[in-house]
Amino acid sequence: MLKAIALALTCAFMTFAQVQDGPSVTIGQLPVSKTATTLGFFPSSTTTYFCTAETKQATYTARVADSTLTSITDSSNTSTVVWPSHGLAVGNRVTVAGASDADLNTSYVIATVSDANTFTITTASVTDAAYTTGVSISTTAPRTSAPIWSVVRITFDGSGNMTAKQNSVRTSTVGLICDNRATLAYN
Repeated sequence: MLKAIALALTCAFMTFAQVQDGPSVTIGQLPVSKTATTLGFFPSSTTTYFCTAETKQATYTARVADSTLTSITDSSNTSTVVWPSHGLAVGNRVTVAGASDADLNTSYVIATVSDANTFTITTASVTDAAYTTGVSISTTAPRTSAPIWSVVRITFDGSGNMTAKQNSVRTSTVGLICDNRATLAYN
């Protein structure tokens, strides 16, 4: 129970920004509101990780032509996508382009993620075949394999009491890779 309360409080603190007093500033146009995606990982009863990044990222495109995408194989209204280290999750949106079957060239929501290299999308009216020439997939979803994340590690003792909350240490101006959370340096 204490672990659940500690996790809830940590998430709440991560959500709210600090407000500081200072001089008044006149703004002609307010910035567009940004949302964040926070992913929780629970590898053991004593360690929890939270990775947070902006929900909408710059468009990333994987292509068969440059070997960042291996294939899309459709069978019975399900396409299996082989994309090494894709970093995507169920519910992320992707867009297929360049397939020889025009019915495959549209946007999809990821239905399942088998592993770090494979996911499926639900298709309709697509010819059963392997698509490996000229095809690409684009997404603006935050990929766990991209250097865009801030990472927090929370540790607990054997009784479930929180013992430490540590932020990952950045060694450059880019973010961290969430997939590397267990090997990052923390302060």
